[in-house]
Amino acid sequence: MAAVPAGLPDLRHAVTADFPSIVDSSHGGEDVLAAQLHAARRILATHPDTVPDGPTGLDARFEALRWFPLPPSCLTP
Repeated sequence: MAAVPAGLPDLRHAVTADFPSIVDSSHGGEDVLAAQLHAARRILATHPDTVPDGPTGLDARFEALRWFPLPPSCLTP
């Protein structure tokens, strides 16, 4: 079993050594931010303001604990 990294720099090294493809080393300048914010606003504008809630068909014990909206469509296979 591998040793647990001692700190964040060690963790970054361990991740990049084992999984180099998941750590992107490219960086964009501040000029990229405006385009990213515009894209994010466009994506958010396509989503509804409210989440439909309704019967889920789940166990009553689960429903008694659920405090968050759970659209029935999320449970459809």
